[in-house]
Amino acid sequence: EKIAGLRVTSGSLHREKTSVKGSAKPLVCHYRVMRNGEQVSPAGEVVTASSLKRVKEDAQEIKNGDECGLGLEGFNNIQQGDIIECYSVQEKKVMI
Repeated sequence: EKIAGLRVTSGSLHREKTSVKGSAKPLVCHYRVMRNGEQVSPAGEVVTASSLKRVKEDAQEIKNGDECGLGLEGFNNIQQGDIIECYSVQEKKVMI
């Protein structure tokens, strides 16, 4: 497994799941890897965090400005200069 050393520049990273205010249902965190403006991680496939560490200690969340080590399950071709994006998809019911 390849571990990327990185600094969070916007928002925060989560290892597995995070909850949204007002919702009891947790959200799965997905990752995509961008290189030179193009997505290089498998499009349409789920890429999740296999490990997330802060100073050699396991972490569930890394906040903006902090450094960490991140391993990705489902993608191992991380290169220097890549941008790693973390996102979750939330479904909401709408009354029509």
